Amino acid sequence: MQVRPSGNNNSTKYISTRTLLFHVCILSLICANLLVWPLQAISIEQGINGSNKNDYLDSSESNHVMTYTNNKSNVTSEHDLKAKYFIFPSQEAMFNQNVIIAKKSDAAMLSGEWPVEQSRIIASGLASLVKEEDKPKMASVNEWNITGNNGNEILVRLYDPGVSQRPSPVLIFVHGGGWTVGNVDIFDDSIRRLANSSGMVVAAMNYRLAPEHPFPAGLNDVVSTVKWIAENGDNLGINAGKIALGGDSAGANLAFAAALVLKDSTKPIEEEREEGGGREESNLIDALYLLYGPYSPELLSRESMKLFGQGDFGLTYAQMKWAMNRTFQNQSDYSNPLAFPLLADNLTGLPPVYIAAMALDPLKDDSLALADKLEEHGNEYYLSIWPGVAHGALSLIPVTPQIQEYLEAMTTYLKGVLLNS
Repeated sequence: MQVRPSGNNNSTKYISTRTLLFHVCILSLICANLLVWPLQAISIEQGINGSNKNDYLDSSESNHVMTYTNNKSNVTSEHDLKAKYFIFPSQEAMFNQNVIIAKKSDAAMLSGEWPVEQSRIIASGLASLVKEEDKPKMASVNEWNITGNNGNEILVRLYDPGVSQRPSPVLIFVHGGGWTVGNVDIFDDSIRRLANSSGMVVAAMNYRLAPEHPFPAGLNDVVSTVKWIAENGDNLGINAGKIALGGDSAGANLAFAAALVLKDSTKPIEEEREEGGGREESNLIDALYLLYGPYSPELLSRESMKLFGQGDFGLTYAQMKWAMNRTFQNQSDYSNPLAFPLLADNLTGLPPVYIAAMALDPLKDDSLALADKLEEHGNEYYLSIWPGVAHGALSLIPVTPQIQEYLEAMTTYLKGVLLNS
């Protein structure tokens, strides 16, 4: 992994079948949650302190970007260009097999002929392929139905991997799916792995989806859930003073936006000051973990989108445009920092942020831009680039167990922040 820090288990089973991989590919091409072929784990971590985005990439990757954007005549064929980015033949083979599917689905999306129901049916079908006996085991899984700010019902599910001491810190996870697809059942396997890796309770929720419930409905449900967990920590066995909020893809966008809403909120139980008596105010969220999220309205025109968003690496320009059009239905949304958090002028009060960018992700530049903005504002953050990994890597752990090593690195960071806060 390549990392850029700011200045400031249980055993699991894996499955790998032709059928699962095929459906994984289909889902990746339609709901902004790419699942990739097995990659080989790279464990070397290097601190990178440059401020230019190419400083965070290895020299070969920077050269590839230059070749693609400025000197296309040096590329003998489209195949040669793609081959330069793949680490393993198996990953290249999977993407090559599904380029035609990507092109067809993109055409349907751009023409307006792709219904959201189609994406949801395929996503549900994928979830059913992972058998219960193959999922990581939990000590307990419990559900609550809470009321959102609009009187709507929100399902909240708590995963306990077998926490020995209560109250436990909690990781609140917001699932991806292009704001239009997904629920805790579909992401159940990923959430369990997050719980096992961290050794902490993980909470996840079903938020309202677009286009039936456009922005800001999903965001409001995330905010309501965080507040409910903080207010009911004692009954849930959760330490409301140690909360990390995060998610993947669109879930990372929602988590970041929710943190902007909540950054001036204080914990229900405030700790005594060490000196001078009185009460010390502390922000509700203690850490953010953001995996390959979309954070700006410019994401469709970024270099990483031009390079990786044409269907050869899974997630495409057309898929993102389709999802954004259905989620952000008012023109004013595209200047709203709660829709696109990189537009926010005031980042004061945000907790430490772990940013995971995928090296082969069309959305990669948004993560790099987020790191740059946090640097400019003096916020604490940790940027990790996962080499050889495309968008949606977290969901592919059942067929790509090496990605677990990246997950372990992230949860190690989160444990350090939460247990020392």
